[in-house]
Parts: sequence; structure tokens; C-alpha cells
Amino acid sequence: MNFAVVQDLDSKQRNWLAEVMVGIITIDGKVDDTELPYLQKAMELVESQELKEKLLSVARLERKVRVHSIQLDGELAFEMLKLLAGIMIVDGRLLPSEINFFYEVGHRLGLPDKALEKLWKTARREMEAVSYTHLRAHETSLHLVCRLLLE
Repeated sequence: MNFAVVQDLDSKQRNWLAEVMVGIITIDGKVDDTELPYLQKAMELVESQELKEKLLSVARLERKVRVHSIQLDGELAFEMLKLLAGIMIVDGRLLPSEINFFYEVGHRLGLPDKALEKLWKTARREMEAVSYTHLRAHETSLHLVCRLLLE
């Protein structure tokens, strides 16, 4: 995942990104081990100890983050949403609650539904491709024979 976009953010934008990262991680009701590095990255974005504690509390209690609007140029908003889409699928699942939260964030950034839909569907395809490749990588010769017989 490309975190290069973070270098160009001011403090307010970093805090906002950290909040929505925690939101996308916790919206499904649990923090998976695959999501922990992104939770840590979100904490690194925040300078205020008070906000760090608030976000960690949200993560521990798995509460919903309240998303507020922020002004960003279109390209930066799109890059942030690509980052969130990647985080959304890192656990190998894509739930309606995650998609709804993704739309909420996108709307706060002023992006149209069509762009948001394209982003999350692209993320889903990437997740499915990785899942299929992962499955095939663990396929034994017995599995292969059975699959070929079924095809």
C-alpha cells in the first residue's frame, strides 16, 4: 500500500486520515491481526497524545468513528480513498458495513458515487485475485486432480 501520500499532508489532514483509517479498521466489529500494522500506522500519523488515546479507545471498544468533512484537492482525496480501499480488504473480507463507511468517507470528501463504486469494486477484485492465488498456492496434487475431474 502506498503511504507516500502522507508526506504531503498537514497535521489536520494527518489526523483526519488517522481517524478514518481507524474507522475502516473497526467498522466490521473487530480488529484482525492483518489490520494491526495499519492501526499502528494510523497512530504514527497523529501528534496529539489525546487523539491517539481517543483512537486507541475506539479501536479497543470497536466503536464507529464519526467522519467529518475535510477540504482536499481531488487527486489527494482519491489517493486517500485508494489507501482506505486497500485497508478495507487486507483481512480478506469485504462487508457491507465497510463499503457503507467507505461511501460515507468518500461523500465527506465530495467524491461522486460512481468513483467510489469503482474504487471499492477494484479493491474487491484485487482481494478475490489474491484469495484465488493463495488458494491455488496451497493446492496439493490430490486437489488438482479433483479440480480437473470436476471441470
